[in-house]
Amino acid sequence: NEHINTGEQQPNLRCLICYIAEKPSRKINSYHEHASYLHSGRLFQHEIVVQEEGFSASSTSFFIGCNTDDFMTFRLELQRSTGTVTLSHSGSNSIYNHEQICATF
Repeated sequence: NEHINTGEQQPNLRCLICYIAEKPSRKINSYHEHASYLHSGRLFQHEIVVQEEGFSASSTSFFIGCNTDDFMTFRLELQRSTGTVTLSHSGSNSIYNHEQICATF
């Protein structure tokens, strides 16, 4: 529970990183989706985490079944008592896509 101070080194400070990949292109014939993920670490580590696939939890099918032409809404649920974090769709896309990304920290 350290306060964030950008003027000093804080090696014990970790952040919850919730990364939602861009929507997959509908202009190509084969489906490809980059990983959306949850991770605990430092914000500058995004490139390293993606290259090494070092995330705590991820999905490369997070948008399957969604109307990606529409406005997207998401839900990030934090259960402090269990340390569980869940990323999911909300709104109309949650009817067709039940994909959840869950991790315990």
